Amino acid sequence: MKNYFFILLTFVLLLLNSCSPTSKCDLVDCQNGGICESGTCICETGFYGDFCDQTWISKFIGTYIGESKCVEQKFNSSFMSQSSLSGIITNFENTGLGLDVMLVDNLRFEFDNIILGSNRYSGYGELKPDLSLQIVYTAERDFDTLNYSKEYCSIALDKF
Repeated sequence: MKNYFFILLTFVLLLLNSCSPTSKCDLVDCQNGGICESGTCICETGFYGDFCDQTWISKFIGTYIGESKCVEQKFNSSFMSQSSLSGIITNFENTGLGLDVMLVDNLRFEFDNIILGSNRYSGYGELKPDLSLQIVYTAERDFDTLNYSKEYCSIALDKF
């Protein structure tokens, strides 16, 4: 009888150990460098979603109509992804040229000393809740000539 009791006790202890609760992160697969904390993925800059499986830059992608305080006419522009942290704004300032930008946090991108034609641009842009883009920048016109001028500009780009 003692042997049966000992075998039963051993079986119960083994069963209890095998049913111990698992970590909340054991079944969570955070991607793209995300880290699981208490069952929730904490994503790296540039990623979001339950498993950090979506890129923030994808929220910027689209076609916009813009108006600049430095350019006297409305113009169409597009935002295209180059990687999970970089993109290009086409037809920047209605020049027909593309401006390379880098995502610095999940709703903001920056560009610094980008040369397009005879102009040099530095600034930042933000994605607004209505999915419009607001870009604030410095435009150095004809920066390598005697006709050099510097303007402080902003562009509002509305997605359509």
